[in-house]
Amino acid sequence: MQIKNKIILILAVILTALLIWDIYNQLEKKEKVKNGLLSPGIYLGIYKEKNSIISNLYPLELGLRKYIEKENLNVSIYFTSLRNGNNININGDKQFYPLSLSKLPIAILIMRKIEEGKLSLDAMLKIEEEDKIYSYDGLYNTTAKELPVNILMEDMLKKSDNTAFKVLSKQIEEEDINRTLDYFSFNLIPYNNWSKPAEEINTQIMSNMLLALYHSTVLKKEDSEYILKLLSESIFDIREISSLPEEVKIAHKWGENNDKGSYHFHDCGIIYLRQARMAYCVMTKDMDREKAINLISLIMRSIYEYQESEDSLSEIYKKRDNIGTIEI
Repeated sequence: MQIKNKIILILAVILTALLIWDIYNQLEKKEKVKNGLLSPGIYLGIYKEKNSIISNLYPLELGLRKYIEKENLNVSIYFTSLRNGNNININGDKQFYPLSLSKLPIAILIMRKIEEGKLSLDAMLKIEEEDKIYSYDGLYNTTAKELPVNILMEDMLKKSDNTAFKVLSKQIEEEDINRTLDYFSFNLIPYNNWSKPAEEINTQIMSNMLLALYHSTVLKKEDSEYILKLLSESIFDIREISSLPEEVKIAHKWGENNDKGSYHFHDCGIIYLRQARMAYCVMTKDMDREKAINLISLIMRSIYEYQESEDSLSEIYKKRDNIGTIEI
């Protein structure tokens, strides 16, 4: 019995020591994160030091520029590595109407109102006959007189449903619109004028909005996660269209419109390739739907293949001391 008690005592001492050591390490990490000058991800063990991550995006950008020039395409591309901030900017200042991309800031503002206690995901919102308008998959498929916010959010972000967008937009006030202008330079339209053309935006503005979600700078982390999850379940499956592997995840919002023969198609989101995370935004004008989708899928495929080649090259770099001796 005494031996058993001694064993229990020894185990208790060991566990206590391990717990104290873990607490000490956590406190040390917090101190380094607070006062260190490196990326917090290094101190927290998220990123490994000397990991030889290659970040030269110029070959990819050059290839895309040549293709766009050859095909004479009216397009803007903005692509940012969420790991190191490197980006590709092709006509990033070019202005386009946002179309259904406007649904993303509406979703953010709705979640802000929920965080402030002015709304809830299970709150029932009325659906008037005047709200039922054409959407991506036809007229809003419901006979309900009201629906909860969470269902409307799902339909707006997953299906790009215009009726859900209109109903949720009624909850947005001028103060909310000013917020999007201050945060993102995205000037939303008050509900009463919602059908009028919005002010034009560019791919950089949309990329900044995606970064705000990814880093959870404008919403609580669980609310940013909620929006990104809905975006990852979009019925417009750009991953499948681009023939990317199933392990690749994409959270994105698309928008399209045919205005007097001038077709617009946009797609903006975040692509998750193992540890690599990249925000992208592609806006097009004056090309038919099939051509626009083919272009976006080509870009997505190019991003994936380029990242794969960088991963392979990174393994070579790790085995060499002198990077200058490697022939690419």
